[in-house]
Amino acid sequence: MLDPEQIQGQLKEIEDSLSRLEQKRSGLITMKEALENWLQVQSNGKRSADGPKPREPRKPRGTKSDRGMSLRSAAVQVLMDARGKALHVSEIWKKAQALGATTSTKRPGGVIDSSLHLYRKKGGPVEKSGPATWKWVDAQG
Repeated sequence: MLDPEQIQGQLKEIEDSLSRLEQKRSGLITMKEALENWLQVQSNGKRSADGPKPREPRKPRGTKSDRGMSLRSAAVQVLMDARGKALHVSEIWKKAQALGATTSTKRPGGVIDSSLHLYRKKGGPVEKSGPATWKWVDAQG
């Protein structure tokens, strides 16, 4: 069993080490901020009070056609038109393209599968009837 005095000595050493590390950390943060400010001055010719410029918002990956139909909307429309017939996402994609939907993704089937999963989760009347296969289940559709 350890002696309480030994434990207190170890605790004191740990506290001293933590204190030294905190001083180093504080100094490094100050140096980092100074270097960032220097770079800002060099790139703009003057220091900005607001800090660096915000990044431009990222553009969506092109899931809408020029006419404005989203890939999810087109997929839902394709399933409604199929009237309960199960369709694989590759078939849904081909028919969605015919409706004017486009995407720049390399895996449109994966996007359709994910979109329909979320649509179903939110109460949409679609059902997954097999791997990457969906059908419309609304009796009125």
